[in-house]
Amino acid sequence: CRGPGCRPRPACIFQPSIIDGPSRARVRLKRQIRARTCFSHTYTYELMTEAEVLTIFRRSGALLEGHFRLSSGLHSPGYLQCALVLQHPREAEALGAALGQLVRALGVQTVMSPAMGGVVIGQEVGRALGVRAIFAERADGALTLRRGFSLEPGEKVLIVEDVVTTGGSTRETMDVVRADR
Repeated sequence: CRGPGCRPRPACIFQPSIIDGPSRARVRLKRQIRARTCFSHTYTYELMTEAEVLTIFRRSGALLEGHFRLSSGLHSPGYLQCALVLQHPREAEALGAALGQLVRALGVQTVMSPAMGGVVIGQEVGRALGVRAIFAERADGALTLRRGFSLEPGEKVLIVEDVVTTGGSTRETMDVVRADR
């Protein structure tokens, strides 16, 4: 591959699946080698380990290490700048498929994300699950459903976010789900 941090070699094919159940949120990635090389890695989503997820983030420059003061006011020795990895469609698809595998048994009908950060990964999780993906966006300072998006009473909704620190926008998105029913 010629992507950031890659050297030419056969393309990797991966397939995520749950290894520790949803509460542990670990996925393994079974690697198969394809005969051709490619610009970016090719994934088929069988098994993905935490180390392989971190490799995807490092390769794209999305795993930042140092001292960070997060928007929540908390401090962290590392930060995942998800936009840097999610700008690459194959990596976004692989990560979305891995997350989708973790929650497939929930029977989700819709994936919902807060805009802006959660939109790409929410779309990829929705694709992996074969369900629609919608997003909430701010209007007058509050998250709301716009653009004709709506939810049916009793619809099973999965909220997908790119980065969670305090959970504030996730809770806000949950409030949007509750209010729209």
